[in-house]
Amino acid sequence: MPPELRAQALALQEQAWPSEPGEVGDPSHDPTLSPYSLPLDDGGGTVLAALDVLTKELDHDGERWLASGLSRVVTDRTRLR
Repeated sequence: MPPELRAQALALQEQAWPSEPGEVGDPSHDPTLSPYSLPLDDGGGTVLAALDVLTKELDHDGERWLASGLSRVVTDRTRLR
């Protein structure tokens, strides 16, 4: 994700989940979960919503599985109607 969009996505996450006093920076996911961030913009470079997709390989009963899920799903509350 381009840095300017990432900064906007982080600001939206801060709206939804304010940092604890003294916390600074990007609350990144564990890199072993292969985080993939997706922004939704208005076509003009303003992020309206964002989410992260996390993926992990699992071994179960002799089979290998790939599990994915959503994390940090946010929408800009100032743009809700």
